[in-house]
Amino acid sequence: MRATALCLSAALVLLSAAPEAAVADPSLAQRLLLVQVDEPPPATPPPQALPPPPPKPKKEAPIYKQWWFWALTAVVAGGTIALGASAYDKPESRPHACPAGVVCFGVGR
Repeated sequence: MRATALCLSAALVLLSAAPEAAVADPSLAQRLLLVQVDEPPPATPPPQALPPPPPKPKKEAPIYKQWWFWALTAVVAGGTIALGASAYDKPESRPHACPAGVVCFGVGR
C-alpha cells in the first residue's frame, strides 16, 4: 500500500511537472485518477489529546513539623507543670526536740 502511494505521488508530480506526458498518454491521467478513487487513504486515527497527568500526591510533612503537634505538646507540658505546681505543698518545719544550746542523744531525750 505504501509503495502504491509513493508510486502515485511520483506519477502526479511527473504529470504536474511535465503536462506533455498526460497529452502523450491520456489514459495515464485517467488511470491515476481511478487508482486514487478506488484506493481509500490509509486509516489513521485522529491525534488524541493526551490526558492531563495525574496530580502529584502531596507529600505529608513529618509529624514534628505540624502545627497541631506543637500545640498539643505545649498543652501537655503546661498542664503537667501546672498540676505539679498545684499539688506541691511546702513541708512544715519539724520542731526541734532539743532546745538550742543543749546536746541531746537518742530520740529527743
